[in-house]
Amino acid sequence: MTGTKSVLTVAVTSTNLTIAWIFTFFWLSQMWIYILAIFLFIDTITWWIKAWIYKEATSANWTRWVVSKSLLILVPFIISGIWLWLWLDMKWLTASSLSLLIFSEGYSILANIYEIYSRKKLPEYDAVSIILKWILDAIKKLLDNKIK
Repeated sequence: MTGTKSVLTVAVTSTNLTIAWIFTFFWLSQMWIYILAIFLFIDTITWWIKAWIYKEATSANWTRWVVSKSLLILVPFIISGIWLWLWLDMKWLTASSLSLLIFSEGYSILANIYEIYSRKKLPEYDAVSIILKWILDAIKKLLDNKIK
């Protein structure tokens, strides 16, 4: 039993150190990434409950939702990786993007809870697409200025 416990302790410690190193390497706040991950998880659960209530819960909808939400966690790493590759200190854009994604997921959770509670559908507001477009436009503008 002691040997298994030691191996598990070493594995967990190694995993934590690796995760901490990745966050440090990419100039990302571990707390903010965890908040985004938790919000993505809660948003997925509340979306599923809402979809079930409105009888829109299909495996195709579920798969699309989970894949799209899972990809969002990669956005801050990709943005930071671009800046690292270009040797630019763009922590502000990475932090802004992460903040906007957290805000967007918070809004989505609240909207889902409202719809579950009130049984009234809200108009769709795709904040993530707006945020991703803002990020892409900012990157394009900065790259255009860097190339000139």
